[in-house]
Amino acid sequence: MGNAGPHRKRAVRLTPEALILLNRGLVEKWQDDRQPGKLTREARAEYLGVSVATSERILAGKGVDRSTLSHAFRCLGLAWDESCCEPLVKPPLPEPKDTPSPVPEPVSPAASRKSPHRAAQELKTWGSGILFVVAVSGALGLAAWKLPAPAPPVVRGEWAKEFNVAFSAGMDLFHAGRYAESRKQLDAAIEIARRYDSASSLSSALRLAADLDLARGSLHAARQGYKEAAGIRVRIADGPTVPALFEALGDVETRLGDFKNAKASLNMALVGFRKYDDRVGVAMASRNLGSLYYGMKDLQAAKHWFQESLLAVKGLAKPEIEMDVRGRQALVYQQMGRIGDARNLLKRCLGFWVARRHPRWIALSQYQLGVCEAAAGNRQEATALLTASKAGFEKVGDMAGLTDAKAALARLESKKGSGVAVRVVSESDTPFSGRD
Repeated sequence: MGNAGPHRKRAVRLTPEALILLNRGLVEKWQDDRQPGKLTREARAEYLGVSVATSERILAGKGVDRSTLSHAFRCLGLAWDESCCEPLVKPPLPEPKDTPSPVPEPVSPAASRKSPHRAAQELKTWGSGILFVVAVSGALGLAAWKLPAPAPPVVRGEWAKEFNVAFSAGMDLFHAGRYAESRKQLDAAIEIARRYDSASSLSSALRLAADLDLARGSLHAARQGYKEAAGIRVRIADGPTVPALFEALGDVETRLGDFKNAKASLNMALVGFRKYDDRVGVAMASRNLGSLYYGMKDLQAAKHWFQESLLAVKGLAKPEIEMDVRGRQALVYQQMGRIGDARNLLKRCLGFWVARRHPRWIALSQYQLGVCEAAAGNRQEATALLTASKAGFEKVGDMAGLTDAKAALARLESKKGSGVAVRVVSESDTPFSGRD
């Protein structure tokens, strides 16, 4: 009787393939859930539903019990079965016999990556989204998109370990703001995924690399990365992951001034989020549509979509999203001549981010408020706010923000303060981009 407990609690660890799934799930959850700041140790633990210490053990490939691993997978919405874990200490190899055993046929990574149970679960999920996937495939021109030719078969697990090391390092360096080093690691992860024809791993690495490009102000590169990542997800019929990629793609297209394609991408994102009943996603797509119409100078449409965003997130306890949208609303009020309303709302936003100690968001709010004061003709207040914003953007390495703040100050110095252009706030300006 007494042996059942120890057997049940015997330490196991995730297989390399399962660890990839878990890491990828964490990144996608962080990207889709739009939480403020970095993907910290505490945030990872919260997503996995375990303590920080246990989360660290899981992600380091150390021993925990099966129930903890299965619980962590369920918290991320991942299917779990016994093939996802392995004994902490592998049993010794059997002694060689006189008659050699037959050599098993090598198994390709594509065939070995998922258990039959997991494949069945994913097919069931994909089936519910197949109509949405078919609808968006044309927009991406998928007929011309191909994965590279499969690599020669390798021993199961070797490529997965290599990918996981590069992907995890790239993610951690990104959150630490060490962008050049992060890019090298993510490029390595992308190359490994291409080499071994792992579509889902490739899409995840491309998405994170595109987020990095966006953080560095490389908009064209970010657009290409999001587009390829979305194309892969459509190709493998992973419907629930597609809308967030279209949202990111549409946002970059807005920043590039490609309003036609941005509108198509964001509408597809909105349809997808509604299909999967993702209220946070609906709020974000609606918010980005508001910024799109703001950029098109259609203030009434912008006002409508910002209100739709606030309605979608109502009751979800997401104050960061609400404050983000409120800041964008203030820009509309300013353009409508409601300077007092815009100023009051932006001061409220600035106070919110100061209380939460988000340096980059403080800088953004200072920028917005500085632009508002410049429009009102208050040069002294505008100069102080824009100077503080410039320093804040520089400190956190936000090159796009730094460029905007410098340009606004230059306009102010040339006595064109009332004509300072208002920056169209985009996905890279949200508290969910992994930079604070």
